Amino acid sequence: MKPRVPIAANPELSPITPSSLRSRIRDEGCHSISQRRLSLLADSASLREQAWHAHKGLCLALKPILAHVT
Repeated sequence: MKPRVPIAANPELSPITPSSLRSRIRDEGCHSISQRRLSLLADSASLREQAWHAHKGLCLALKPILAHVT
């Protein structure tokens, strides 16, 4: 089992502002950001899978919103 890292000590889990989120999605893509975060947040395969399915829905919901903002 991986040791837990405090959120403040981990830049991948730092708070994201709307503008930085748009920049990161544009630069890295929604998928790459979420994969790193999921691997840091989820300890078990089932939690990782549940989080990934939730994230896919969020990405689909954000696409039309971000298209109007960027």
